[in-house]
Amino acid sequence: MWNQINSLSPEKLRLHLARCCGASRWVEGMVAARPFISLENLFMRAGNLWWELEPADWLEAFRHHPKIGDVEHLRRRFAATADLSGFEQAGVQGADEAVIQALAEGNADYELKFGHIFIVCATGKSAAEMLAILQSRLPNNPDVELHLAAEQQRQITFLRLAKWLEEAPEVGQRVVLTALQRVEDGRVAWQLRDDKPEIVWPNSWALFGGTIEEGEEPAEAAVREVAEELTIALDPAQLRFGRTHFSVGELGFKVIWLYHYPITHEMDFAILEEGQRYDWHTVAETAAELVQGHPVASHHRCLMEWLVRDGGKGAGAKESKILTS
Repeated sequence: MWNQINSLSPEKLRLHLARCCGASRWVEGMVAARPFISLENLFMRAGNLWWELEPADWLEAFRHHPKIGDVEHLRRRFAATADLSGFEQAGVQGADEAVIQALAEGNADYELKFGHIFIVCATGKSAAEMLAILQSRLPNNPDVELHLAAEQQRQITFLRLAKWLEEAPEVGQRVVLTALQRVEDGRVAWQLRDDKPEIVWPNSWALFGGTIEEGEEPAEAAVREVAEELTIALDPAQLRFGRTHFSVGELGFKVIWLYHYPITHEMDFAILEEGQRYDWHTVAETAAELVQGHPVASHHRCLMEWLVRDGGKGAGAKESKILTS
């Protein structure tokens, strides 16, 4: 049961948590966060704590993984986590030798470019699928790739936690938000939502986005939601992942994916289809209790503040100066 985590000694808990994630500061943060009041609270803290860490902590966690496809390395060096890593990489073991070779070569190219091994949540993926993912991520710039790898590590950590605790929270809602940021002055587009008591955050400022549909990837949902709410088409190549965020509310365990998009001319053609209006605000403005007489959705505010504190790394080096302005 999940509440065993509250009764373990700090020493034993550290051992269990270190097998789920190799970042020592994450482990210590989880030990200090006790007591957890529910399974959902435990996973919410685990996920959000991960994004409070520094890149050096993420790299520490990466170093605790074997290279995908290197089964001998897995058995030899990571005996302490072999049962976990072996399950996560099971799709590699029955793969065609040519795919294994391509994975090995791709991992070498990846590590040479980025300075750390390729991290992917491999559960349920074939070796061919992992090879395709690796090849799609090789062209990324290092800052973008680091955040994508960090999100994959977060997913791996959640799987390992669930396996250890023998239960995982049921996701009540999957949501995507996009920070549309104007290149010329760094202001972000916020939607004043409709004044309807039955909707989430009525009569409040919120980022553009909505619920991810069944079978839809978060990035696909981000493009679709902006098209539905503003009738503009975002270029998927310009869309940059920021982070995931977790909360617990009336709908249960909620997962939010945050993306960033640099606006140059797209809003010239925007037609607002949802909400009362939209306007451009700085992060400092949305930190206030009220903006133009209306509250700001709290999760949306904290995500924007995190994105700015992060220095735009998740959005790519090209946009970093915009985000911090």
